[in-house]
Amino acid sequence: MTKPIKMLVLGESGSGKTGALASLLTAGYNVRILDADGTGEDLLRSLVPTAGDALAVLTLAEKFTPVNGMLLPLNPDGWLRLCNALRKWLGGVHTWTPRDVLVIDTLTTVGRLAYYHARKTAGRESAAESGKLWQQDIGNAQALCIALMDMIHGEGVPCSVIVNCHINRTFSDGSRPTDLEYEQARAEKRVIHLGGYPVVIGAKAGIKVPIYFGTMLYLRGTGPTALFHTTPIDGINVKTTAPCEVKRTYKQSTGLAELFADMQKAKEKENTP
Repeated sequence: MTKPIKMLVLGESGSGKTGALASLLTAGYNVRILDADGTGEDLLRSLVPTAGDALAVLTLAEKFTPVNGMLLPLNPDGWLRLCNALRKWLGGVHTWTPRDVLVIDTLTTVGRLAYYHARKTAGRESAAESGKLWQQDIGNAQALCIALMDMIHGEGVPCSVIVNCHINRTFSDGSRPTDLEYEQARAEKRVIHLGGYPVVIGAKAGIKVPIYFGTMLYLRGTGPTALFHTTPIDGINVKTTAPCEVKRTYKQSTGLAELFADMQKAKEKENTP
């Protein structure tokens, strides 16, 4: 019996996170993308022209308009459209199966949707991005993103899930080195070692997101030469729920489908008397 697989995928821009989903389509999965980046459908249909209805993409990107020298979302409703999609799109995620893959692409840009929603809710769409009220807006957006992670990792979402995200290099508390710390390190010929965490709105949310996933991958490199890593590398504490069954690396072009197959085999072994 197919079990849902839920994973977080970290990678720099251009590493091929979205394009890697093509292997799942080829393997017979239904890929359902909540696309806040606005680039997923054209790319995947060019890679898998026969995808048909197995690929569904809901674009969530906001539209912007100039207002008093600022560029503001015309009608910031991307976050609400995301929430409504989880309830209703294609029957709602609660009706999907492990052969359906919900993709958040990317959590980084979804964080911005949450931020615009928080600002609209507070009536501060055009307020300055500084001060305590601005920090409050960021905090509210972080809470929304963490609630989303809380939802999709639970049993109420029976489908498989992939959350794509960009990487933020920080210390373990979400802070970054100061200019003085960098200068001291250079003077002492010392390297400052930073960890890799998801880029979400604000610094604190990124260090919390990985706890919601038993599997976190790092896509290292660019395009076809990139590799999915399943063991820690470059200060990124990647992990899987089947460390003894999966390979250390997988190719970007075929890796997700192969990894899904290996993890399913591991789940079948667990359930064999």
